[in-house]
Parts: sequence; structure tokens; C-alpha cells
Amino acid sequence: MRLRMRALNLTTLFVLLAAFAVGPLPAGATPAAPAAGFVVNSHADAPDANLSNPACQTATLGECTLRAAIQQANATAGLDAITFGVLGTIVLTGPSPVITDAVSLVGPGAALLAIDAADLGSVLSFIAAAPASFYLEGLTLQGGAASQGGGVYLSGSAPLVISATVLTGNWAGLSGGGLRLNDPSGSVQLINSAVLTNTSGTRGGGVSSSGDLEIINSRIEDNLVAPVIVAAAGAPEPQGGELNNIGGGLYTTGPLTLTDSLVLGNSVTEPICAAAAAPPSGGGCTYGAGVAVAGPRALVRGSTLAGNYFTPPGLAGATPAGGLMGYGGGLYNDFGLVVVRDSVVDDNSAYIGGGLYNVGGDLGLLRTRVSDNTAGFAGGGLFSEDGPLAVIDSLFFDNNANKGSGGGLYFYNGALVVRNTEFDRNGATLGGGGLVVADALALIEDAAVHHNAAGSPPFAGGAALAPQGGAGEGGGLLLIQSIVVLRQSAIYSNTADAGGGLANSGTLTMTNVTLSGNSATGNGGGLYLSLPPAANSVAGLGPVIRAYLHHVTVAGNLADSDSLIGGQGGGIFVSVNLTATFSSSLVALNVDTGGEAPACGGAGGYVSAGYNLWDVTTNCDITAATGDQFNVASGLLPLQNNGGGTPTHGLAFGSLALDTADPANCLPQDQRGVPRPSGPGCDIGAFELAGIYIPLVLK
Repeated sequence: MRLRMRALNLTTLFVLLAAFAVGPLPAGATPAAPAAGFVVNSHADAPDANLSNPACQTATLGECTLRAAIQQANATAGLDAITFGVLGTIVLTGPSPVITDAVSLVGPGAALLAIDAADLGSVLSFIAAAPASFYLEGLTLQGGAASQGGGVYLSGSAPLVISATVLTGNWAGLSGGGLRLNDPSGSVQLINSAVLTNTSGTRGGGVSSSGDLEIINSRIEDNLVAPVIVAAAGAPEPQGGELNNIGGGLYTTGPLTLTDSLVLGNSVTEPICAAAAAPPSGGGCTYGAGVAVAGPRALVRGSTLAGNYFTPPGLAGATPAGGLMGYGGGLYNDFGLVVVRDSVVDDNSAYIGGGLYNVGGDLGLLRTRVSDNTAGFAGGGLFSEDGPLAVIDSLFFDNNANKGSGGGLYFYNGALVVRNTEFDRNGATLGGGGLVVADALALIEDAAVHHNAAGSPPFAGGAALAPQGGAGEGGGLLLIQSIVVLRQSAIYSNTADAGGGLANSGTLTMTNVTLSGNSATGNGGGLYLSLPPAANSVAGLGPVIRAYLHHVTVAGNLADSDSLIGGQGGGIFVSVNLTATFSSSLVALNVDTGGEAPACGGAGGYVSAGYNLWDVTTNCDITAATGDQFNVASGLLPLQNNGGGTPTHGLAFGSLALDTADPANCLPQDQRGVPRPSGPGCDIGAFELAGIYIPLVLK
């Protein structure tokens, strides 16, 4: 087991989440007053006739072309303004002259004037050092073809602002089909603009940046990375550094801020990847169909990453069934610090990490919806490994891992915090319909995990990047060789082959949790405690496998739901040599279709620490301790919204669970945040009856 925690980085991640949650958006730069101005009045492409004369004029009297204006601006010190007195399309007849001095180019509007490079080079190239600066507005740049930056190429420390401009139909053999920032000391602001249908051969179909990149209220759409070189044999999996076949929409090795923008329908085509070049997981050699971050930090806020995908060789432009190629359909993070807040990650696909993939980086999600994403193998919504992850106030909805685990989220090897987040209607064919935590430390609190599903024939494909668990385990959660604290949460209405609500093969502590209405075709309708599969276990390593339940309600769960393969433990199933310990917990109304063990099943140990209420103990090997009430009516009410962020089972007046929890170990509040005790003593289970309440119907 690899518990290489980075607590300092996780703390830093929380600080950045807080810092990024507020603050005004940065304003776009505007050009200073120009030293000279030139008006392009011709569609021709003739050069300036006399650069010693400060007037822009070709050999034709009175004619000022774009080429002549750029030549004059380079020859005139200081900021120069180039404007346009023509509409339509200016077609270049040779490579565009490189712009080497401060200039602003302001067109009449992107819909009114286009500059077409006719595949003869970049449409516009800028090379200069600060304090020079560049400004570009109101144009469409198209038809560029270059090794880097087909539409716009920028090198040097001089900043560039692009506003109300469209970069479309450009191509780069290496990097940045639409835009390439080639200098780590440079910067680009892309404001109110669109980067559409551009192509590159290796990196950044739309945009590729090595410097400071800021995108505001813009569209990065339908761009493509289409590799033209067969991948070299022996290429490793990404572990930092410059990557190829990456970033269909956007690729950056410098800082990135993406604000109020759309990243839609971008793609990366898989090269013909030799067997020795392919990662062992079988996902190919492509990364980040939408956004790929290989820089130090990125902030995505108020933005939508949707419909981005990978294609196998020879199928460019067609979405493969299940999205079976690549890593990180919407966003890929390679060892950077990334915060995604107030955003939507929707309908993306990849082999691993349909919505997002994080490897070795620090990732935070705040108030973000991850929905309708698909992974051909694992991590339908999000796959994260070897780095800390914080998920706060977010939603994982209707994501799927077609042939693996972690329909909503798969987290492997690191420190995880999930807070006030909902996992709803996610699915996985192996395990962890809602989420998987493997070889990790995790705190999950104020979470609602419901209507997720796990289970189908086991996947017979390549080796996994991380442990996948047993087939069909953990409809809501699958915890593999991890140390997990689960509190103030509800796990309900999930389904699986085993462990309908939750399957655990690590150390699990549950407090103020409701496990309700979950079902398993086999063992453990609510909770399934078992050894990890032999392939995922190393003798002598990993945490002790056990579960401790304190002020937990386990109610209305079902084992052997299909009445076909048999199953025990409607509420809980504990495998041989393992132990579950209960205190101040309520186990009631659970069902085993075969009738053998409605509350608990398995040959493992059930230990009472006292003050529990079980309505039935048929075939349960548990010895009563101080304060226990066994084989009595629970007085439990249906699951519903009784206030707080997650549903609970209320207690009827007169219930034997009222005021009878452990007086020496009473939690300060219940699952909803209601203070304990509210009467003479604390109530057993996750719910504290506080005077008279009117329950709300759970929708």
C-alpha cells in the first residue's frame, strides 16, 4: 500500500480554494495612445515602397496594405495603431511579416473582416520584449499553417491582448493550431473571443501556451490534435514534463486562468501507438481532450468543459463508443495545482477519467457539477491518483465507468476530502458506482450518496492503473485498503452485487451516518466488509480491515435482492476474520430475501460497545453489552428530509431509541447538525429528536 500523503499540499489546496472563491475578475488591457497610425485601405498584399518615409504606401499611390502597415509599424519606434478601412477578406500571398514593435491592430469586427494566410505561415506573428506590448481586436484570422501558432504566434516577454477576435481553420504541425505562446516570460489575454476548428499535430489543437495565459468569456471549440508521427516505442506514462498528443482544445505549461468560458467538442486523435509505447492500463497515448494542464497552476471558474473526446487512429471527428481512448476527457492535470470552481464538466469521454484526470497534482473542486461523463474503464466523472484532492459543495451526477470502477469518482493514493457533495445516479460495472477510495486517507462528510449502481460481468481487458475491487462491490462507495472517516452523511438507494450501500476492505469509521434502502443481489445490502481481492493485496501491508459505527442508522436495506444467487446480511455482512464494532447505533427493518440473516450475515465478528438497538438478531453472532436493546421494535420512521443537508430516519414518540444512547460517548450533534442531547439523554442512531418537528417529504 502506498500512503505517500502530502498534508502540506492539501492544506495549500484549501487555502487556494478559499482565495479563489472571491475577488474581482482581472480587467483586460487596452492599448495606450499610439505614436503613429496606419489605415489599411486595400485587400492587396504589396509591401511598403519606402520605409524611410513614415507614410504607409505601396508602389501604388495612396494604397496602404496590411503588409505595408506592419512594415511601417516595425520601422516606427513606439506603439503604432493599425486600423482597417476595408471589409471582406485580405488574402496573404506570402508569409506575414513578423511584428517586432508595439502595435495595436483593430478591425471593424470579426464578422466583417478576415485575414487569410493561405497556408503560407502564421496569420500573425509577434516577437518582442517588454515593455513593448501588442493588442489585437475585431478580426478573424484563418488559413494559417506553421510549425507553431498557425493563427497567432507570440514569442518574447511582450504581452498580447486578443479581444473580440476569431481564430479559425488554422493548422500547426507541432503546437498551437490557433494560438501559440512560445515564451515562459510572455503572457496572453484572450477576451470575448473564439478559437474554433483549429488543428495541431502534437499539442494544443486550439491554444498552446508556455507562458501566462488568461482566457475570459471566450469559446475554445471543435479544435483537434491529430498526431502525424507514430509514437515511439517505450514511451512512458505521463509523469511531468512536455507531452505529446495532448490538449485538443488547450494545452499549457505555464499558469492558466479560464474564466466564464466554454471548452466544447475538442478532441485528440490517438496515434498508432506501439505496444511498448502504450501505458499498461491500455488507454493509449493521448491526454486532455478539452484542457490539458502541465504547468504550475490553473484556475477554472465559471466555465463549462463539455463534449470533449478522444478518437482512435483513423477515426478523427467521430466519437468512439464509450470513449475508450485517452486520459481526461474534459481536463487533464499533470502535476500542477488546479482549482475548478463554479463550473460544469459535462458529457466528456475518455478511457480513464471521463470528465477529469489528475496525476500527481493537487486538485480542488468547489461548487462544480460533474455530470454525464463516460470512462471506458475507470473514473467516469473524475480519476485522481498520487496527489491530494478536495471536493466541496459539488455534484457528481449520471457519470459512468463502463468496464471498471468509480462511476462518479475514483481516488487512488493520496489524501482526499469530500464535503457537502452529492453523488447521484452514477454507475460502474466493477465497483464503486458512486465513488472509489483506494490506498488513501479520506474524510467524507455532509455527503449524499444515492441511486448509484455497481455490478455486471467482470472486465477482461488490460491491467488496471489502480485496485478495482471485487466485481460489483459498493453500489454507493467502494473503499479499498484505505483509512476512511465517514460522517454526517446519508448513503441510500444504491445497488450492487455485494455491499449495496458501501463495501469496505480497509479501516472505516462512521459517525452520524444513515445507511438506508440500499440493496445487493448477494451479501450486504447496506454494508459489506471483506478482504480485498488477492490481486490488490500485499501481505503485511495496508490498514487493519475493520469498521466502527457510532451513532449510525442502518435501516431498510436488502440482501439477496434477486432471490437467485443467495446472500446474507440485509443490513451488514462481515467476512471471516474481520470485525465490525457498534455503539449507540440502530439496526432495523433490514431484509434478507432468503430469511437467513436480515440484520447481519457472514462469519466475521460483530462486537457491541454498548447502547445499540437492533430490531432482530437472527443468526447474528453478537453478544449484548451495557445498554443494548436487542429484538425490540425500533420506532423508526421512513427516510425523509427532516432538515439538514441529508435525509434521515426520524424516531417516533415512544421509540426505545430515545434518550438511551451511551451517555459517556454522545456526539455533540446529530447527522443534521441538531445539538445532542435534546432530552434527558442522547438518542440512538444518526437522528436526535428535538421537540416537535414536521418532516418534509423526501423527493
